[in-house]
Amino acid sequence: MLDVRPHPDADRLRVCTVDLGASDGDGPATIVCGAPNVAAGQTVAVAKPGAVMPDGTKLKRAKLRGVVSEG
Repeated sequence: MLDVRPHPDADRLRVCTVDLGASDGDGPATIVCGAPNVAAGQTVAVAKPGAVMPDGTKLKRAKLRGVVSEG
């Protein structure tokens, strides 16, 4: 996790900048998250758009209160 800042339009959301690693050529991703305990410097699990959750839901890019989330 490179950076965490408060969401501009939601008290309980955070806007995170996440380094996806050298194998992902897209660079850092912006991910909106509701976890109150995230912090810069943490190693976190990330499910990118296209991932399929255990209940069968396929993740996609989403806009959460005006901020695009990529995971």
